[in-house]
Amino acid sequence: MRAVDIIRKKRDGHPLSPEEIEGFVCATTRRQWPDYQVADLLMAIVLRGMDATETAAAYAHIFGKSVITSEVNLSFTFSQVSITSWCDNG
Repeated sequence: MRAVDIIRKKRDGHPLSPEEIEGFVCATTRRQWPDYQVADLLMAIVLRGMDATETAAAYAHIFGKSVITSEVNLSFTFSQVSITSWCDNG
């Protein structure tokens, strides 16, 4: 999965799949994406937003926990988050 395809998809207003979100989180924590591509996707997320399913998938892949997504408004405030290499399972 290419970074540019994920960035373009979100930029154009389409929701990302859980697999695309996992790919982004793992590639970012492994430093496989250049900083400008990480920034591009984060900017697209800020401008286009994330639906409940995307937010739940991001939370699950970052923190290793699942959340219930049906009709739930999720709000996160991050002051300092340390992401360990939990996605280095394989």
